[in-house]
Amino acid sequence: DDEIAELQRVLDAYDAAAPDTDRCAELDIEFHRALVRASHNDLFGLVLASVDELLVKSRKAALKRSGVQQAADSHRRILEAVKRRRPAEAMTAMDEHLAITREHLVRDGR
Repeated sequence: DDEIAELQRVLDAYDAAAPDTDRCAELDIEFHRALVRASHNDLFGLVLASVDELLVKSRKAALKRSGVQQAADSHRRILEAVKRRRPAEAMTAMDEHLAITREHLVRDGR
């Protein structure tokens, strides 16, 4: 419950920060960090930490191009699945989020 509350706090802060893409990029990564902590997957936490700085730069650029709403909607779907304690739904929502991010990166030539 504490981890879900933290995810909700970050998502609420993201919504409040919109349309400030720089702040939203930081909160986007913070959401992913909180999700990793909630998953109790220490290995993935190490992987995420190793690319943290690159992710923030990438997210800032992506959010400036595509806007902040798409990421907020994706994060909301992920969080709703976590709240319902449905890991398969959360994984599907994350896969969709990553696919959208990949499409934006490919389209933008990154």
